[in-house]
Amino acid sequence: MIIIWIWIKLSIVREESILSVRDVGIQVKTIYMNGRSVSRFIDRSKISDIIINEGITMLQVKFYMVIIVEGRDRMVVVFEHLLPKLNVLLQVYRGTRYVIFNEIEENSDLDGYSNPIHLCDIQS
Repeated sequence: MIIIWIWIKLSIVREESILSVRDVGIQVKTIYMNGRSVSRFIDRSKISDIIINEGITMLQVKFYMVIIVEGRDRMVVVFEHLLPKLNVLLQVYRGTRYVIFNEIEENSDLDGYSNPIHLCDIQS
């Protein structure tokens, strides 16, 4: 019983973040309650697209942001454990697409935004 409790405590995610750097790539990072950190880096040349997708269950719709990487069978899910609300995802999505693809949506709050680095942290 104690072993199960310890395992559960060690596997709880405290924070997830995405760091986008123009012409370099994206780092996706997960920090657990015990301080352990797992980072994945995706080179800009391998990023095909960044999208917001939806998962539908019996009672709800969950939105999540994914990075489509060339040569991989699976997409990289950003904020995989914490699943922020759609309005937060949209802000991160727009900022990330701007930095990686130099793309701005009409009526976006990124007009005049010229920072080549975009960082977003989501905490539990």
